[in-house]
Amino acid sequence: MYLIMLPNTKRSLLTILCLSVLSGCVGTIEDTEIKKTKAVPTAPPPIIFDGIAEVEPVANNKVEIFFFPAPGDALDLAYEINYDGLEAAISVPAINLKADYRGYLRYLVTDLASDAT
Repeated sequence: MYLIMLPNTKRSLLTILCLSVLSGCVGTIEDTEIKKTKAVPTAPPPIIFDGIAEVEPVANNKVEIFFFPAPGDALDLAYEINYDGLEAAISVPAINLKADYRGYLRYLVTDLASDAT
């Protein structure tokens, strides 16, 4: 069996062949594997805190305590105040404390027992 082609038919067939080859692969090949990295947990840096600098009695059951602020963002810090006779430490968010002219933070401890030592 013989296939006889005319010149216009050859050109048409060649055009169709070229278009089908060129349009056969229209996308891109990408690697779909998600690369995972391992996070190594790091411990937060230690907070260096000098403790209480001054204590001043205000009344028979109240004292003002003064201390320098700990380094760090005030939104992330809270100070715990503990003394003898207290069942649970007093937690004071650092954002609630303001520094005085010396740079000390001030907190008023109330309801102290006057007979405690």
